Amino acid sequence: MKTRFISLPAAIAVTFFVPVSSWALEGKVAVRSTLASGMDAGERFELRLDDHGGALPIEVGVTGFSAEVSLPRMETWSFGHWDTVDGKSTFVELGRVDPPAGKTLWLVFSANETAPDKVDSPDAAEDEASEPDEEAAQKGDPNTEAAGDNAGEEEDVLPWDVHAINVDAANLGEGGIVVLNHAQGTIEMELNDETVSLDVGGVKMVRPDPESGDRYNVKFYVIQNGRRRPFVTTNWFMGEKRRRLAAVVQGKSAPVPKVLVIDEITGGSAK
Repeated sequence: MKTRFISLPAAIAVTFFVPVSSWALEGKVAVRSTLASGMDAGERFELRLDDHGGALPIEVGVTGFSAEVSLPRMETWSFGHWDTVDGKSTFVELGRVDPPAGKTLWLVFSANETAPDKVDSPDAAEDEASEPDEEAAQKGDPNTEAAGDNAGEEEDVLPWDVHAINVDAANLGEGGIVVLNHAQGTIEMELNDETVSLDVGGVKMVRPDPESGDRYNVKFYVIQNGRRRPFVTTNWFMGEKRRRLAAVVQGKSAPVPKVLVIDEITGGSAK
């Protein structure tokens, strides 16, 4: 199957269509989803469960996390959409991930800046230049850790990187932070007088020391030509019932990354 690369027009959320399938393993997973970069949205996505095009819709947030939904547990989640090609129903894959163990996951979708130029849209060249805005780069608060992504796949260069992060309470407690590096090089984060280093595609969970209601300092560095270069210095609020994704993103032509912060207010149940 040939991979197609699609430029996505702007929208508030992306919808995935998912059916119950014989491919599914026993059990379900509670999932909340978000787009960390490539925030132009609107293309129809599906989670492939069989060869027959069945689907169950889920929402993927653009400016925050989606509502929590239940997905069937599978060895690999393949995302894309069903289309008719030469009269046949064909699944066009846009991204994939092997979900980790855990009952509660975050799915984080990031546009793959290393993918070949998108060829399916006449506006692809213009869309490719869009990046997260400056205000979005400075929002945010704490918590997370990860397992499973499609970085190890070699046969296809897919237009979306997908990270599935185990955020069970034992892994990511109240106030915790998941740091995701989707920049072009190694980044470092200073927190609690300690330094966390992440290679490209890396995901780590950190837990701030402050008490609820306090603020704490955070500083991000990018490693360029062997030197540490600060690109974000800020302070975050330690809120109650709050966990945070800090996604470091960088467009192809951007000289330095940005930090996109997406908070999850804990509570609620899977639909």
